[in-house]
Amino acid sequence: MDIFPWGLAGGAIALAVFAFLVSQMVFTIHTKQAAVIEKFGKFERIAGPGLNFKVPFIEKVVYIEDLNMQLMGVPVMSKTKDDATVTVPVRVQYYVLPGKVKEAYYELDDPED
Repeated sequence: MDIFPWGLAGGAIALAVFAFLVSQMVFTIHTKQAAVIEKFGKFERIAGPGLNFKVPFIEKVVYIEDLNMQLMGVPVMSKTKDDATVTVPVRVQYYVLPGKVKEAYYELDDPED
């Protein structure tokens, strides 16, 4: 009795297809991150840290948001009383709340731009 009904080459192809489908179904999100999942191009859900699953070819991870504190340098220009223009470097700390990842991705601009 043969182990693979289509021969060894057929078994290898079936195993390769199975491994490819599993690799498309499973993804991990690191601690202090959240992922935006879309189904057919529309928002479906937010995936949290850990091992996550999605339907291959239907659902897609479109964005991974870092929930850690971010630091951004912003130059601020201002005029003084004697009409001189000064530029002051300002550092801003910000982070995205875990419950607001959808709004941060779809409604806000990239702060680095």
